[in-house]
Amino acid sequence: MSLAGYRWWHAGVRPGEGWRLRSLWWHPPRPHWWDGPHLAAPRPPCVQCPPATCSGADRRCRCGIYAFRSEQRAWGEAPAPSQWHSLWGDYTVLGEVALWGKVVEHEHGYRAEHAMVQRLLVPTRLVIHVSVATFHCFGQLGDDEEGISLETMEHTAAPGMAEGLARRYDVEVEFRPPVTCKVFA
Repeated sequence: MSLAGYRWWHAGVRPGEGWRLRSLWWHPPRPHWWDGPHLAAPRPPCVQCPPATCSGADRRCRCGIYAFRSEQRAWGEAPAPSQWHSLWGDYTVLGEVALWGKVVEHEHGYRAEHAMVQRLLVPTRLVIHVSVATFHCFGQLGDDEEGISLETMEHTAAPGMAEGLARRYDVEVEFRPPVTCKVFA
């Protein structure tokens, strides 16, 4: 039996291998490419290891594969764009995954021992607002304040990306409305 979850990736062209999904949370020097369609966590999730404060041997938590509980929740928390867009063509993609093995539930979703991509949802456009945080006289940016917009950029999915991902992971790829990402400089 498996649970359904939703997770974000960056889709990019892996040199010599074509379109692949790449974890959002692995940064240079070693991005984690998902060869898929099955992914096993480097170590099963621990109940005593909350997502934000993992005390694993490595500084980055590799304690399970993260996924949101609902598609709606995932769309509401679109990630910042990839810093590798110009190099690999990275583009933000949402995927539905089946989760199984040891699964730990947390506030917004799950961390699982195993995941398999079931379907990919590609925004037709990424609208990226780069802002600088503003401060009021008593501290940081308030919850209802947006900051000062410095720049708005748009990325669109590269030609052939959807087809390449569908072939690689043997799943249906659907296009969805544009997603807005906010980045604070």
